[in-house]
Amino acid sequence: MIRISLTTAQLATARFSVSPLLHLVTGLVLVRSGRPTPAWLRQGWCALPPGTRAVLEHLIDPSVHYVPDFVTPVPPGPRPSIESELQAVRDVPADRLRMQLSCYLRLGKVPRGYTAARGYTHAEGEGFRSDPTAADRRAWEGDPTAVSGPAADALAQAWSAILAPRWPRLRAVLETDVLHCTTRAAAVGVTRAVLDVIEAVDWDGASAELASPVRADIGEHDGALVLAPLALPVAPRDFTVVMGAGFGEVMVVYPARGRGVLRSQSTHPRAVAAPDRAGGTLATLLPGTRGDVLRAVATPTAGHVVATTLAVSAATVSYHLERLRRAGLVQAHRRGKEVLYVQTDTARRLTAPDLT
Repeated sequence: MIRISLTTAQLATARFSVSPLLHLVTGLVLVRSGRPTPAWLRQGWCALPPGTRAVLEHLIDPSVHYVPDFVTPVPPGPRPSIESELQAVRDVPADRLRMQLSCYLRLGKVPRGYTAARGYTHAEGEGFRSDPTAADRRAWEGDPTAVSGPAADALAQAWSAILAPRWPRLRAVLETDVLHCTTRAAAVGVTRAVLDVIEAVDWDGASAELASPVRADIGEHDGALVLAPLALPVAPRDFTVVMGAGFGEVMVVYPARGRGVLRSQSTHPRAVAAPDRAGGTLATLLPGTRGDVLRAVATPTAGHVVATTLAVSAATVSYHLERLRRAGLVQAHRRGKEVLYVQTDTARRLTAPDLT
């Protein structure tokens, strides 16, 4: 359980952000922790060069119960690029990095505020820490780039090898979730919508509790509240919190709606047909590429993303989407310069149990 301070003003001004780096680091945490992990994620991890894995294993060590916040910087805007987030990793201030190093490495004294927030005794906090490398010691002594540079380089390699090919699909799920949340905020007010998103328990106008495997009691803060949906497989009510620079801003990470459509994907997205709730597959009703295209737009997705996911031409996808639209199985709506396609209710009913 995480206890966090929340003021009415913070809730009313909360913003949503879709963070690529948050997803990469969460994926690496899943791999390193032994929790259920998609096969493509494990295979991508194993394909990384040993030196890259060594850097990431040192940063993400489940035995210390802490991943340094500088590897998941709080995004300054709603859709940061992976390049801008990696630059924020490189630019972490020396004093900020030094404090985080002391939380998970045997450098100086473990911050008492950190152990108190996590519900640890000081002795437990000391025991969780691991031994520093020579680069860690240089960063501790005032050269943050000794750690931040290799960390950013390793994360960049992991991004290219593991998450970049799947990011368009993940991003479509995330942006659909954000659209849902902002639409609800317009209907019921931002404060109520945010409390619903984070499933806050016992909010008394000043603080609330969030369901989480992490124990933390985060004290007062007066910065921005950023809500970041997560599309990777986590428990339905599995929240985490990332503190921003100076502990002012806070990023609350919550499971995105619709992330379940991604769970059945194997190494190649077409390798597993999406099962319906009656025990069959949509492919039995609509076989071939057209069925693949329809399954690929279970959440709003651009045509070029479908083409990349299915490894077919954009013209082929466009042809099938148009015929699915005419059949009432797909609808289209514009988002900026892109047109997104999504299954209609009719298409979803094709796999409902009452058709058996």
